[in-house]
Amino acid sequence: MTRLRAFLLAALCAATAAVAVRTAPAQGTGDTDRMYYRNPAKDGKEEMLVGELKESAAGVQVYGADKKLRQTVSPADVLRIEYTTLKNVDRDAYAQATRLDAGPDPAKAAAAFADLILKAGPTAEARTTRALTFRQLMLSVRANDAEADDAKFDAAATKLADELAKFSRTYATGWECWPTATTACRLLGELDKPADAALLAKELGDNPNLTPALRTDARLMEVGYQFMAGGRGAAPALAEAQKGAATMTERQKETAAVFAAVLALPEPEPRDPNLLPDEAAAKAAAHAKKVRDAVAKVEALIAKAKSTATRAAGYNAIGEAYLRHALTRDAMWAFLWVDVVYNQEKGEQIKAVNRLIQIYKATGEEERETVFRDRLLKAR
Repeated sequence: MTRLRAFLLAALCAATAAVAVRTAPAQGTGDTDRMYYRNPAKDGKEEMLVGELKESAAGVQVYGADKKLRQTVSPADVLRIEYTTLKNVDRDAYAQATRLDAGPDPAKAAAAFADLILKAGPTAEARTTRALTFRQLMLSVRANDAEADDAKFDAAATKLADELAKFSRTYATGWECWPTATTACRLLGELDKPADAALLAKELGDNPNLTPALRTDARLMEVGYQFMAGGRGAAPALAEAQKGAATMTERQKETAAVFAAVLALPEPEPRDPNLLPDEAAAKAAAHAKKVRDAVAKVEALIAKAKSTATRAAGYNAIGEAYLRHALTRDAMWAFLWVDVVYNQEKGEQIKAVNRLIQIYKATGEEERETVFRDRLLKAR
């Protein structure tokens, strides 16, 4: 454990924030829509596809000039679509809003898209309203993510989470239902409302328009938030996820197995008020050893997992288990694994950093709390 802690502390000091570079909109592509997406085959590098787009909750299909399907992109990988075919929208104003999106001020870009929505009016084509509202909402999230004042962030995040959830339900057949719902879940987690996040993830998992793979991901996401909410709803959520075992990816199988192992950990023991202090301390120490020995088996399972996303979700689940047992320092190290080592999955990293902030606040470690508040802004 000493070597582990030394490694984590050294890695934490050496970690640097990656700077995301937004690609400016392409010019001169006529009346062809452009889709920007994360390419999973290239470690999530942002790329662009040009062509005729057919959109659905199952993904975005890209067709070439020959009308042949070139590629299908999962809603989980789509970032945004730059349209040239929206009705009721002034092209020059839309182009200006798009340029602002590529700039340093997402709040200004969000305002530009809000103005486009207003000008399009209530009788605008549904596709137009959907496309513009999605951009306005996601830009508003980006702007608020840079807010360092907790009260201001919480106030805006509460409103945005509600609007994103409503959008996802309204447009349940569109690819945007996935990023809006998952973003709402992330915000609800930051607002310390994991039960609400779990409920929204469950809705996403029940959406018949999504692919089986995405529905399984949503159910596994629900399990993660159930762990944050105290763990009582994690078992039924995992059981629902495992119903799709026949079509699970290797990553999903790994994650489900790790979650099952976490669910098998010992339950917290009630405090006996009749015990003498020494007896109570001895009992607590014995129980803590029992929990740590059981967690070591879960960590061995995590070590075998090929996916860093599985490892991150697993250590977050372990951290939540330790918190339920009041083993705060053990929980801290579990969350540090996510933040420092398995931080490729930003949603999991944000969960871990939020927990670390709460831990350091509770223990009165103000300097560490400040460090992780800064890390949270970068992780978002």
